Amino acid sequence: MTRKRALTLLALALSLLTAPLSAAETEFEARIWAPDLGGSVKVTQGGTGTEIKLPDTLGFSDEDSYEVRLSWRTDGAFVLRFGYLPLSYSGNANLSDLIDFNGVIFPVALEVASDLDVEYGRIGIGLLFGSDDSFRIGPIVEVKAMRIQAELTGRVLGLPLVSARESTEGAFLSVGLGFDARPSQKLSVVGEVGYSPGLEYGEMIDAELGVKYSPVKILSVFGGYRLLDLDLEVDDDTANLELSGPYVGVSLTF
Repeated sequence: MTRKRALTLLALALSLLTAPLSAAETEFEARIWAPDLGGSVKVTQGGTGTEIKLPDTLGFSDEDSYEVRLSWRTDGAFVLRFGYLPLSYSGNANLSDLIDFNGVIFPVALEVASDLDVEYGRIGIGLLFGSDDSFRIGPIVEVKAMRIQAELTGRVLGLPLVSARESTEGAFLSVGLGFDARPSQKLSVVGEVGYSPGLEYGEMIDAELGVKYSPVKILSVFGGYRLLDLDLEVDDDTANLELSGPYVGVSLTF
């Protein structure tokens, strides 16, 4: 993916924000997500490369991650929001199979230290409609950008012998649905699902369902479950990441 294409998609998202934004409230949200990791990564050179299964091949363990979101809501149905989620994994393993990663060969039994870093940013708008505050539902349109960087280092007696690194980027236009149901003034059930269709850079599904409790108007605590399924394809390189698990967080509303 080129940066020009990413900037074009970002400009498209900003062009959607033509509705007047007289914010009735601003919400800052911070959460901790504890996903299980699955999937695979393949980085090629000259059209050849090994599909590396995650997490077992490289000895990755599941890691918690933080996420921050910022939202503005009008007195009506309009919502503008931003989000940022970084994910980081590292591992150490003796290879049971040969790996060809970005043109570098890592032979069987070699000790390999590896790192996988993912940055996920999003900007979008939503229109949540309802006859009253007890239930609202409506469409969400977002531009989502993903940057993935992987690095492998082969070691002998603890000393680096061979290494290879690659990073790739992708941007997606996502369409989805969100809802907010309030059985009481302090308790709400919230959920959303977004789908990025399989265009130039693959496809992605991002969905979550949770419960939010607001003891006072300014403060809320929440928890739920989230699924992120990414199939990123750039040239002959692929990253298929399957992430799912519970999250908890806190938000402040002004």
